[in-house]
Amino acid sequence: MVSVNLKGIGVRPEVTVAPDDGLISFSNVLVNETADKSFPITNVSSFPVNFELVSKVAGVDNLSKQRQCLLVPSQGTIKAQATYEGKIVFQPDHDSNNYCDQLLIDIPNQINAKTVYLRG
Repeated sequence: MVSVNLKGIGVRPEVTVAPDDGLISFSNVLVNETADKSFPITNVSSFPVNFELVSKVAGVDNLSKQRQCLLVPSQGTIKAQATYEGKIVFQPDHDSNNYCDQLLIDIPNQINAKTVYLRG
């Protein structure tokens, strides 16, 4: 048996999101029409990270029970030091000023969770 002393620095995954305030607004969208917006998720780590987009808190629901915001894709992998374009499709089926969603960008072992707020 041999003992070896190792020294190193532990690293954790980290991403940044734009816009900095985390607010994505769709403004006015006609009933039964769709609008989409993209937002960048940048991996600032030196290794690939897996992510999942998770809806945490939603406002008013569509009458059809179909989600008012679709996340495309809802999960994936971002290469080291790369930027990934997340896409959100907003599809209201009735008139309301209360369409909203809180979207968590879930990265395993990330210390500071990133959140995006959607409003339509």
